[in-house]
Formats: sequence, structure tokens, C-alpha cells
Amino acid sequence: MHHHIRSCRFCKKHGTSLLKYGVRQYAHAECYLPRKALEGLKPWQVANLPYRLLVEHELLADAESIIRREQERQRAAGYKHILLEDV
Repeated sequence: MHHHIRSCRFCKKHGTSLLKYGVRQYAHAECYLPRKALEGLKPWQVANLPYRLLVEHELLADAESIIRREQERQRAAGYKHILLEDV
């Protein structure tokens, strides 16, 4: 069995709490946000970012907007479970 050890694209440290943002592209949220903001992230990934980091990097309003748009899209498509509605 071939096992990959993932490391952060920016700080190069290994970790288990890495954010996947592309094909074989991983980073700690702390390293990703100052460099890329919310660029390239899926709504569910944005919804799972730590609140503290969103506030710290002044991304809370953008994150809320992304989540709200996704909730509206899911409602319009008739989804049973809407992103963050049951939280």
C-alpha cells in the first residue's frame, strides 16, 4: 500500500488538519487565508473554517455571503439538507 504524507503547501509542515484546495494541494487554514483569502474554496470548506481566522483575516462577511448563496442554491434545487441550517 502506497501511503502519502501530506504537508502544507506554504509552511511545508506535515499535518492532519490540512485544507484541500486543489488536486494534491493542501494547506493549513492559517497559512492559506493570508495568501489566497477564500479563493478556490468550496462553500462547505468555507463553512468549516475557524470563525477566529475568518475574523482575523477580515473574511467573515465574504464567508457569510458565500454560505448564504450556497444555501439559496440548495433551496432552489430542492435539497433536503441545507448547508449549516441544522447547526
